[in-house]
Amino acid sequence: MSDHDGTSTPFSGDAWIESKVDISIPSGMKDVEPKTYPVAGLHCRPLVPVMKAALTDVTARRFHFSPFKRIRFSPTGGEIRCFDEAYTSDAFLEAHNKLQKQRNEPGCTYEKVVLGLMFWSDSTHLANFGTAKVWPVYLYFANLSKYIRCKPNSAASHHIAYIPSLLDSIQDDISTGSQQSTIVTHCRRELMHKVWGQLLDNNFVTAYTHGFVIKCLDGQCRQFYPWIFTYSADYPEKYVLLFAPICIIGLCPCPRCLVCKVNIDKVGQKRDSRDRITKACTYLGDTIQTA
Repeated sequence: MSDHDGTSTPFSGDAWIESKVDISIPSGMKDVEPKTYPVAGLHCRPLVPVMKAALTDVTARRFHFSPFKRIRFSPTGGEIRCFDEAYTSDAFLEAHNKLQKQRNEPGCTYEKVVLGLMFWSDSTHLANFGTAKVWPVYLYFANLSKYIRCKPNSAASHHIAYIPSLLDSIQDDISTGSQQSTIVTHCRRELMHKVWGQLLDNNFVTAYTHGFVIKCLDGQCRQFYPWIFTYSADYPEKYVLLFAPICIIGLCPCPRCLVCKVNIDKVGQKRDSRDRITKACTYLGDTIQTA
């Protein structure tokens, strides 16, 4: 993308796209249709081309395509399991084993590899004075060692989006009252969901389900399946308010339980009550408490 005068912009090349998203704002009154506002200024890159480019980059020579368990021997002679990388974790091993048991795509005999995705974002102020800020989204790969990912000169960080801010005109248009802050929070959540709705496009969903084939730097062709492992935000409130309720293309309608959408018609039945108890989403809190 370039300016009209022909000069380059920071988003020139690398498949950057500038677009807008439409958010819906409830009126707070019964029988009144919600208003739709366009929010321009979303700069993003399609995820599938970014992943393919990363797999053909020189950094991909250090990718671990097969996860493993790292075992060390203690001074007493016993074995100690080391959890030091994403590709040595139980979650990565479980994803790898599940993928290997999955039926191959028709006519494909290539090695199946889990491509671990790790997203990170943080809203950043650009100056000590004023309100100028930027909200970038980065992509890292869990197949790469953290000792390489953390080096600034390793080129392991991939910019994939710059999230726009909620327009002042939209906030001014929201009626004042006790529910104003609640509606503003809803607008910010709606904006975040729309942004990720564009990032997780149909091409990414197809690659997530069926994989894609890339010829690696060692000359071997492999079929990669992207899996989202982590999303790092700056503080818990940001995660809970903006990211946890995302269920655009999820299998469950609610982040509080693991009841599937296909079982929504059973609401109110004894089976539904049993599933809500047995499939309660409590593992996140338990994990945090344990840590």
